[in-house]
Amino acid sequence: EALALFQEAAEQGNKFAQFKLGQVYQYSRRVEKDLNVSLKWYQKAADQGLPVAINNLGDMFENGFAVTQDYSQAIKLYEKSAILGSSWGFFSLGTLYETGKGKPKDAFMAYTFYQIATKIDRSHKDHRKQVEGNLTTDERKKADEIADSWKAGSPLPTRQ
Repeated sequence: EALALFQEAAEQGNKFAQFKLGQVYQYSRRVEKDLNVSLKWYQKAADQGLPVAINNLGDMFENGFAVTQDYSQAIKLYEKSAILGSSWGFFSLGTLYETGKGKPKDAFMAYTFYQIATKIDRSHKDHRKQVEGNLTTDERKKADEIADSWKAGSPLPTRQ
């Protein structure tokens, strides 16, 4: 069975299998949902530097899944994931700026982070479109320039 193979690989330290088990215990219908087990596997994969696992660990803190809800910790994890080049890290930060959860509501920053996420992975383009109507043409142009110039490993963009 696939789950047994993932379990074996995860226990041997495979960060991708650890991440997958985190997802399985958070979302799957094939096993009983267990957010504590999910958290454990995301943490192990995140400890090995897997950007998407770092992001999903941030999701656990943002939503209070198996931990006390902590936006500050979620933001730190999302930022780390984004700096490592994860589109999901940028998407998560964009969402916080769009909704005003843990960050001041800021359409410019939401658009900027969504734009970088879209640059990395086109599947995020619809979220960028959600907020672009709240910006002037000049603001969109500036955000696009910031997104175009960002490189993985660089500090995260700020409102300039």
